[in-house]
Amino acid sequence: MDRLQDVQITPGVILTYILRPDQRPRHPEKEWRGKVMRYYRDVHRAMVVSLEEGYEGCEEDVRLEQITRVEMPVSASSRREE
Repeated sequence: MDRLQDVQITPGVILTYILRPDQRPRHPEKEWRGKVMRYYRDVHRAMVVSLEEGYEGCEEDVRLEQITRVEMPVSASSRREE
């Protein structure tokens, strides 16, 4: 993976991340998705709200080193009408 730049992480972007070992994940390789609500650059942490089925609305503290991918949000004006 290319070095993630924290300037990419802003409110509204979607992060894909893995859980830390101290969070005791049942499936450590599982990637989770969440929408950034706040990002604290000084400590490289994001507060995200989960987009995972069954976990919608749950908040999670995600560290920069947990993030595997950043997705830019699709604005309503750029969506193609079908």
